[in-house]
Amino acid sequence: MGKIEKDPTEVARDLGEFARRHGFVLADSECLKSHTARYVELGHCPCVASRILCPCEEALADIASTGRCECGIIIDPVRLRMLKG
Repeated sequence: MGKIEKDPTEVARDLGEFARRHGFVLADSECLKSHTARYVELGHCPCVASRILCPCEEALADIASTGRCECGIIIDPVRLRMLKG
């Protein structure tokens, strides 16, 4: 896979902006730190190798169906409560 041209801090910032824009929250800081470092190291999503971007294009569909993205980094607390309820 290709090299990621961002550092983990930039990826975390992108994830935070995406989450805020859509009314979601992020996983705890340790999970986020580990995820972004692994993403940059691998050059693709650490959870689904076919997903190159983070946040990926499929994140919104994942969240709509499960209340979180595939990696569990981006979470819709309202949707998650509805699914568990």
